[in-house]
Amino acid sequence: MNAHHDLRTPFEEAHKMVSAMFRETKEISLLHQISTYILLFILTSAVVVLGSMHSRVLYAFMLVGSSALLGCFALMMIRSLMETRRTRRSRKRDTFPTVRLSRPLRLLLVSSIICLFNAFLIGGVRRLELGACSFECATLRTNGAIAELFPQSCQSIEDFQIELFFEAVLLLFIAVCVFLSLLAISKMVIMSLMSAVAIGLLWFSRNPQLNHRQFHIWLGNLPEDLARNTSAIAIASQLNMFCEETSLIDDLRVHFTIFFLIALILSVMQSRRSELICRYDFIWKLQALDEQQEMQRRHAQNRTVLENVLPSHVATTIMEDRVKNDLYNEACPDACIAFITITEFSKFYIELDGNNEGVECLRLLNEIISDFDQILDDPEFSTIEKIKTISTTYMAASGLREKVEGVKHVTEIARFSMRLLRKIKEINEHSFNNFNLRIGINVGPVVAGVIGAQKPHYDIWGNSVNVASRMDSGGVPGKIQVTEETAKILESEGFKLECRGEIKVKGKGQMTTYFIQTEEEEDMF
Repeated sequence: MNAHHDLRTPFEEAHKMVSAMFRETKEISLLHQISTYILLFILTSAVVVLGSMHSRVLYAFMLVGSSALLGCFALMMIRSLMETRRTRRSRKRDTFPTVRLSRPLRLLLVSSIICLFNAFLIGGVRRLELGACSFECATLRTNGAIAELFPQSCQSIEDFQIELFFEAVLLLFIAVCVFLSLLAISKMVIMSLMSAVAIGLLWFSRNPQLNHRQFHIWLGNLPEDLARNTSAIAIASQLNMFCEETSLIDDLRVHFTIFFLIALILSVMQSRRSELICRYDFIWKLQALDEQQEMQRRHAQNRTVLENVLPSHVATTIMEDRVKNDLYNEACPDACIAFITITEFSKFYIELDGNNEGVECLRLLNEIISDFDQILDDPEFSTIEKIKTISTTYMAASGLREKVEGVKHVTEIARFSMRLLRKIKEINEHSFNNFNLRIGINVGPVVAGVIGAQKPHYDIWGNSVNVASRMDSGGVPGKIQVTEETAKILESEGFKLECRGEIKVKGKGQMTTYFIQTEEEEDMF
């Protein structure tokens, strides 16, 4: 099953996530949809009332709809206040429980509300008071003469704007497609049910209002000569003429049915189109999110690689594009530089078949340098930066990141050097070698920068760097040699030093140097 899951394409995974999201409906979203539909029912009912098709039943149904709308607004207001209060209290946005309704149950709930308010509108109009002056051609044709069946007291037939009522019902029908956030298949079921009920009521129930409207349309379409004489003709005779001349093609029910079916087809097409757009939009958002996460991951990888090549503060400056020109450089007025050389390694390195032509020797050197790097990662040496490794010489410096205060960066270099001396002894015990370290330290101003376009390299330059290198090359294995200026700083911080005296330094002449006494040397004395 895991293999099958691994073989799924990202599109299929995204499609499954979109389908799951469409099946989940939040409570507040459901209230919004229901409120919108109820508000539309109230507006359409008001339009029908303005068209003189009002009844007490319709007024009662409008009052029920208004009460339901106020109830929905009250629920939404309560939830909004609860959300605001919890947000202020916890200073973070709380997630509220959602309505976990299955698709059939949610469909049943929404369908019931829609059918209920449509029944309110239809029932309110069908309750119009027509009085005794109403007729149906089918009844008149079946039961005999119109003059005998139609009341003689009726002098006119009341007209109703039945088209306005039909448009109101059609608007509620289209609202299902527009305002409800349901799957296209759910909308199709609801709209098909509404269409079947509406067309059934239109054809198989008594519709005297429709007959009255059709009669007045027939009167309005009569020829001019015949229209002049209708006022002299009794209303019963007019009805007889209307029923004889009206055919199925002229029946308003046919036109209403055609319009309803066209609206159903267009609504289904639009619902399906809207769902596809929403699905693809969500999939595109997922793809954009994946691409963004991939870009962030690659950015982090590039940052990691760059920080392995350059110091972290330099990498940050370059990646944030804060370098004003192509050359990154900075002046460090009070840096501390250390050169650590592994002695006796040149004697140890021999290219023989037994050590894979010197590869095993390089493997040991790599382990030693890696141990030095691991020590440098300790928080107590946070101000120290590894500059580079030249053959068997390890170069590090402190006070490069920012303006330093005090002499902490100098003491960290001294402690780091003493730590390396202890580490090389541990390595000798495990590898049965006699390696040693020759260390030189100096303080002073340097210039730091990055050189190279293809393979950038971070380095430091200055007279202080040269003197530190001379302290290493002119030093003694197992000792940490420092300049006089460095010795004064370390003595003020409690370090014990031994004066070596004056030595000849290449390019500098005679210089007084000092050795830092390690813990082993202090124990000996």
